[in-house]
Amino acid sequence: MSAFKQIKGVKYLKALLERAGEMVTGKGDGRISKEDATNLWTEANKKGSLGACERRTLQYILNNYNCTDAARKSLEAKLSGKDEPEEEAEEEAGGAMDVDEQPNASDLAAAASAIEEEASNPVFIDALPYVDNEYTEMGGMRQYVEKLIRQEMAKFQPKSTEEYLRSVGLSTCTDLSFKDAPLVAAELQRIEDGKEMEQMDMSRYNLEPPTDQDAASWRAAVDNCYSQTNHQSIRVENLELASQHAAPAWKMYNDHLEVTHKSIAGALADTQEAIEQLNRKRKLDQKQGEQQLRTLETQWTEVTANNLNIDAACQTLEKELKRLKGDEDVPEDL
Repeated sequence: MSAFKQIKGVKYLKALLERAGEMVTGKGDGRISKEDATNLWTEANKKGSLGACERRTLQYILNNYNCTDAARKSLEAKLSGKDEPEEEAEEEAGGAMDVDEQPNASDLAAAASAIEEEASNPVFIDALPYVDNEYTEMGGMRQYVEKLIRQEMAKFQPKSTEEYLRSVGLSTCTDLSFKDAPLVAAELQRIEDGKEMEQMDMSRYNLEPPTDQDAASWRAAVDNCYSQTNHQSIRVENLELASQHAAPAWKMYNDHLEVTHKSIAGALADTQEAIEQLNRKRKLDQKQGEQQLRTLETQWTEVTANNLNIDAACQTLEKELKRLKGDEDVPEDL
């Protein structure tokens, strides 16, 4: 198994990246602490010296992993060969700032200016999903991104439903008082009160005989008999009309539905084809620019590593020069 992991054409130490991923996803607040940074530095220097690959890996962790301020300062000082900064208390997640750490007026003004500029500019998402693979390949990156998303979602506080709908370009609901429809209003009120629906009165459809020998009762029974007879004759007529015209009407309606379905299916297929062509074009464009991005990133990494090596060599020469000046009378121009 290889000891290196290649990211965008650059080799890094796989063990250090996996160790940093465990530190981010393990216990704690999801950040690399100063103690973790010291452990990473010790692991990178276990051979007794820090090579170019080890230095490049530590710099990659420093640039791409979530580190505390103390850990970042410690790693930057170690990589540059400078003395480590004085011990500072790391800020705990959700902890309050001390009195000395409160922002001053200039910091508040700068923050307000940044917020105004961000609010005035449209959101621009810089991502190349066909090229960038850190989200799935880099350990801890998925958890870190999901954590940022949860933090951003916690800030969503629409003042009201109407304001939120207007902000996204949607209209609010119309008035549902049903002033012109009292029956609908009464039915909605009944549902809101949880009352049972009144049963339909079926008494007028029953053929009841007269209850006494009164002429009025017999007249009402005869009228009811006439009503029931007419009702049954109308039902028979409706059934005959349905048998003659219902089947062709349903066939015409089914033909209309089939035509509508074919039209919508065709529009859907065209939309899907347009989306597929757009995705193919986007993938092709990103793949064409991927090689140039890889080349530029490799050059940047090499230049950064060379600068770090030159800086470390300069620091070593300065220390050696100071030592020589202390032991021997070395001219100032040296």
